[in-house]
Amino acid sequence: MTRPRFRASHGALLALCACTSGSEGPDASAETCFLGDPSKSAIIEPIFRQVDGSIAKLEEGSSVPLILPPQGGKVIFVGVRAQNLDGCPIEISASMRDPCSNALVALERRPIRLTPTASGWLEPLLPTEIVNYSNLPACPRAGLERDIEGQPYEITIRVEDKSGRKAEAKVSAVPFCAEPEFRDRCTCECRAAYRQGDTCEALPDSGVPAGTCALDGGTDAATDAGT
Repeated sequence: MTRPRFRASHGALLALCACTSGSEGPDASAETCFLGDPSKSAIIEPIFRQVDGSIAKLEEGSSVPLILPPQGGKVIFVGVRAQNLDGCPIEISASMRDPCSNALVALERRPIRLTPTASGWLEPLLPTEIVNYSNLPACPRAGLERDIEGQPYEITIRVEDKSGRKAEAKVSAVPFCAEPEFRDRCTCECRAAYRQGDTCEALPDSGVPAGTCALDGGTDAATDAGT
């Protein structure tokens, strides 16, 4: 089984936190929001945005919501809490892979801003706003071997601040259609057989039981991912 590859915080935070900007105005290149110990490696804790705008930890086996964004389709909003790096801004890169075939399903990269909080972590500046997360485009996707909804997929998150400090986390999670008003359409568009313009009622079932792999006749996906 694939385990989350991220480091936990231990003990008291040896913190250096500076949030300053240049005198020429809101120039992102001149601003700094470093929090933590510069002598230590960067640490990230994966998170995701829920339908109601709240934040939850992205842990091994988490159910993560597929949400309709303004740009259409269904996305997973993933982000990070961080220590020992500069959050003003960071570059976040998120990807989703099929653990059965190692095929890349989705990839997205963007700059986001983190801000120091009382918890001792850098967190999304505006946690309810989708611009503070990677908008990972989960479906519809062409060439899928398994459905997206209800199946485990490997999500990898990488971050880098403007000084080059980097961190990475990897976890297996299960996407699900989270918005009742869009559930039927979401379930349809997240089927392996779906193609743009298809009539959902006519789509065949993928034939792959939840949590199994199509390529090996039914091996458990989580077990297969760890081999």
